[in-house]
Amino acid sequence: IYEEIRGQEYSGGGVPHLNLSIISNLRVPIPSMNRQEEVVADIDGKMMLLASLRAMKAEAEAATQNALTRIWES
Repeated sequence: IYEEIRGQEYSGGGVPHLNLSIISNLRVPIPSMNRQEEVVADIDGKMMLLASLRAMKAEAEAATQNALTRIWES
């Protein structure tokens, strides 16, 4: 919201920079605890999926390397 705040009128002009007074008066909306838990659960699930995909990729790369090694040794 930096640009939005800079566009607001303070003392007859735009805000060329942010200062402690402006920042301390900002109100930041915080989602409910239920919504925060939903977001965390969603991110945790995606992180677990990503870890599984990385493990599958590593296994596929190892299998490919083993197959190539066997081919070249034959």
